[in-house]
Amino acid sequence: MCLANRSDLVPWDIRASILGPLPADHPQMLNLLRASYLHSPSLLPYNLSTDPAYIKTESLDPALIFIHKTVVKFFKEQLGGFFVEAGAYDGEKGSNTLWLEKHQNWTGLLVEPNPYSFQKLVHKQRKAWASNTCLSPHPYPIQQVLVSVCLVSRSDLVPWDILARVLGPLPADHPQVLAVLRASYLQPPSLLPYNLSTDPIYVKLVHLGSWGFIYNYTAKFFREQRGGFFVEAGALDGEKSSNTLWLEKHLNWTGLILEPNPYSFQKLVHKQRKAWASNTCLSPHPYPIQQVLVSVSLNDKFNNKILQSGLTNRGASFLLGYELDAEIQRRTMKKSDILYESTQCFPLASYLFALNVTTVDFFIP
Repeated sequence: MCLANRSDLVPWDIRASILGPLPADHPQMLNLLRASYLHSPSLLPYNLSTDPAYIKTESLDPALIFIHKTVVKFFKEQLGGFFVEAGAYDGEKGSNTLWLEKHQNWTGLLVEPNPYSFQKLVHKQRKAWASNTCLSPHPYPIQQVLVSVCLVSRSDLVPWDILARVLGPLPADHPQVLAVLRASYLQPPSLLPYNLSTDPIYVKLVHLGSWGFIYNYTAKFFREQRGGFFVEAGALDGEKSSNTLWLEKHLNWTGLILEPNPYSFQKLVHKQRKAWASNTCLSPHPYPIQQVLVSVSLNDKFNNKILQSGLTNRGASFLLGYELDAEIQRRTMKKSDILYESTQCFPLASYLFALNVTTVDFFIP
């Protein structure tokens, strides 16, 4: 797991949040919802208002009359259904579901984020589940601001990592995300001389594949530009097939090189590149998240030195769920060993904010 280096200095809620949001069906999220945010249907008699003014106001509202007539039209023959009412207020005033409970034997879920209204709702003794929360506008749990906060009560019984993650993902420019990124995931440019390979086979094969094609275009565009800034995602060992090394060496560029594979990153660090380096990946979302990296390497049966030096199967590594639907990748996978490991990912914006970089001259995703 990549979330290690100096993590003891990082607040627990921030460490958990950068792992990313929990999916809607996550078992611990469901346990938390059941334990802390769902009130079961009441077994007591209804405790509805007897105030004549309250009842009269309800009967005169044309919008409520219209909705009631429409709902009765559709469901007058249906007994024992299930409803969800978001914004249930006090469970009686303006309710579109109370008559379904009382006359059609329905039950359901009443969601009301306002604590004051929810307190009144509970006292109505409704025959439906009730929750002092709100519907998330995203496909994952998140804490939002209403006037009060939607996520409340019994949090002291919830494991810290689960509680932090149901609050929702942290934005790319969150100050503590940037602090974590700087402290634990960014290595500064090396001040030592380059430590590039002298293996003649490696040197001969280092520019295989698409390198020549990309080099021709980058040289054409940048040959007169000195001191630029690049971002290279998937930098392998920092030398083999690198599209940025020549910019460093000959045009005095610097930049950011990302390599989520720990084995490749270890080699990259020893190359003494003059750019920031990070053993992380670009997030496929606009927030930090932990993902599963499918690391690909040649089978042991490919013990030929030329094959081992020339083939960059580790470049075929990918995040689980984002693999290419291509025959070339299927062939690569057949001759490779596969390792699944977790990796921390950050949005591109987080890296740029953390490094105080406003301009990227060359981006290689």
